[in-house]
Amino acid sequence: MLTSNSRRASWFLAAGSLVALAAGQARAQGVATRGVEGSAAADSQNAGNAAGRGGANGELQEIIVTAQKRREDIQTVPIAITAVSGEKLENLGIANTQDLARVVPGLTISSSLGGTQAHLRGIGSTATGVGAENSVATYIDGVYVLSLSGALVELNDIEQVEVLKGPQGTLFGRNATGGVISIRTRDPSHELGGNVNLSYGNYNTASTQFYLTGGITDTLAADVAGFVSYQGDGWGKNLFNGIDVNRLDEYAVRSKWLFAPTDRDQLRLIGDYSVAKGNRYNSGRTVFGTSANYGPGSTVAAQRPDLAPYVASGALAPFAVVGDPYVFNGGFYDIDVAVQPTYLFKNGGASLQWDHAFDGLQLTSITAYRRAYTSAANQFSSVPAFRSLGSILEKDSQFSQELRLGSAEGATRPWVVGLYYLHGRWFTPEVGITGTTIAPLESLNFLSNETTESGAAFGQVTTPVWPGGHLTGGLRYNTERRRISGETVVEFPPLFGIPNAVSGITDAHKTFSKPTWRIALDQQLAPGILGYLSYNRGFKSGLFNGIPASSVAVQPEILDAYEAGLKTELLDRRIRLNVAGFHYDYKNIQVTVYGPVSSFLANGAGARADGVDMDLAARVGSHLTISGGATVMDSKFTSYPDAPFLVPQPLAAGGGINGSAQSAKGKKLPYAPNSTFNLGGSYTARLGDGETNLNLNYSFSGKWYAGPDNIAAQPSYGLLDGSATYTLPGGRFTVGLWARNITGKKYYVNLTSLANPGGQEGGFVGAPRTYGVKFAYQ
Repeated sequence: MLTSNSRRASWFLAAGSLVALAAGQARAQGVATRGVEGSAAADSQNAGNAAGRGGANGELQEIIVTAQKRREDIQTVPIAITAVSGEKLENLGIANTQDLARVVPGLTISSSLGGTQAHLRGIGSTATGVGAENSVATYIDGVYVLSLSGALVELNDIEQVEVLKGPQGTLFGRNATGGVISIRTRDPSHELGGNVNLSYGNYNTASTQFYLTGGITDTLAADVAGFVSYQGDGWGKNLFNGIDVNRLDEYAVRSKWLFAPTDRDQLRLIGDYSVAKGNRYNSGRTVFGTSANYGPGSTVAAQRPDLAPYVASGALAPFAVVGDPYVFNGGFYDIDVAVQPTYLFKNGGASLQWDHAFDGLQLTSITAYRRAYTSAANQFSSVPAFRSLGSILEKDSQFSQELRLGSAEGATRPWVVGLYYLHGRWFTPEVGITGTTIAPLESLNFLSNETTESGAAFGQVTTPVWPGGHLTGGLRYNTERRRISGETVVEFPPLFGIPNAVSGITDAHKTFSKPTWRIALDQQLAPGILGYLSYNRGFKSGLFNGIPASSVAVQPEILDAYEAGLKTELLDRRIRLNVAGFHYDYKNIQVTVYGPVSSFLANGAGARADGVDMDLAARVGSHLTISGGATVMDSKFTSYPDAPFLVPQPLAAGGGINGSAQSAKGKKLPYAPNSTFNLGGSYTARLGDGETNLNLNYSFSGKWYAGPDNIAAQPSYGLLDGSATYTLPGGRFTVGLWARNITGKKYYVNLTSLANPGGQEGGFVGAPRTYGVKFAYQ
């Protein structure tokens, strides 16, 4: 077995061998510069760059990214990055944040009532509820988003999505332990233009996208993008009442105003609003082959020997109606519950970015405010009997201010310093549980209010150290004050004549302060070949569990990442191949633990992960572009002595899940498949006086586990997506066909195991085969 130090050395040695091999085979090309001149609006000229469209001579186009808070060619940035253009997202039918995993190897995204939770190279969180944030931070136009709606990604003003792999704590701050998903929207143009897209598919699903832009004055331009989607039929039925489930309606709008009063100033005012309504995110059911603990029937707890320990401990009243064990036998996309699930999510905000160019300096200020609202109800026990109904009302808000001062683009020693402030609030005026399993109580209600005040100072500089070599150093100091207040209200039936009781009153606060840093050395080994080594530390803030409110804080998690990479452009820029090897040391991991009525975070002791990333793009002739990528990884807990083990029980033993605390040492990290990859092609050619475009993409995910016990698992699966369009002569009208999950693969995007009493292994399903037609007017 290799030690931690020898693993790091082996990755660096492997990267060095790749460098030597590539250097010996590289053709002469122009050496890329460190910075890229031009305004942010010039990015629109590269709208197809990340999709791999060819240049005038058949070469791959340059990809511009902002991973280091400045515009650079992706091949000069010593960070593993996957960049996908808005055009490629549209061609492949990438409809929301969850679908990004189809084109970003190493990314796994689960979906549930709390929305989307990303895992990147095995680092992430499945926690939902008050105060919970992900370990992979999401930014839209430079603004950190606490609560993300997938509808915001479906707007057709997306310029590019950049996925930065590994800790990005220096420039992006706390909660970027696993990486960053950065979404950039296009700038409005002074030239009047726009487009409208119409789509109709199976499940009676109709959607419309539109985009309009133009100049208002010589110094002011604006745009507006809109999206509406209506799903008439669900993917399945609630067998209890015959009503459709796994359906979702969405709409969103975003507008950007670009004001340039002088040749040194640009102001961008952005506003957005989105709504998602339906039950796709909470149409959960028991997983095939497992059983729920509280099925139909008139059994009370005292008549169930398997529930005796819970009755004796007071966790369950002896006269609570619990029913018999239950096995679900419906269709894959069906559920069978006594209460129809409902879900409503609203999200909106505004930001103002001011860029001012001094002589040799660039000042940027980003001020933002956002709000989110969630209302949902569903049964905790996925059985056709009224057992335990949970309802939640949550209101989130955030205010952030970032101020940066840096060198002008094209500087030989690019640098940036800045200050950042965030105020966030998660408020749940209602989290209620009703049903026969809490008898004789009428209801249990959890009220919680958690806030964060986070501030940071940061800086990074890149300096030449020898010909073709650059050293990057960065440091950030984060300080965060978390506060929580809350209580539990116990309500008795009116006929008892007993007043409501209040317990668990909580009012606590704690401050977490941590430095994060980045050190990177890159070397231009030959024209078109860059090698780099880096060491990064990431930090995710501690927090308080909110349901029920707890005064005991979960400690911050720390990730030390060592990476060696190679970025190459070969054969006259017709092939782009980037490879990175990484080793992670992970401490105080914030792991989701599921109880009978709620989930909460706890600290796992430690873990490590080793892996290799690859991104590929190639031009084959003048019409075909191939793109793909892969991540091969091995992750394990190195220490977790009291991990929750949730073992499904047979029907004869009462069904459900028995929970215990055991050591998870040697177990794999949750949602961390050993291998993921995607491979796709885009073919564009003239057909008559028009143009045809064919796109195909296959994505694969290896087996992953839902918890540290490595019991609940999703087996490996692959998804095939494609589209075919024809643009009529003149370039105005486009017609086409699209299909996603062509082979009809059945898979879960989220698995949760709830312990007895009321235990079950539940799952949320991924989308079935969908297909349809689309029309576009430019």
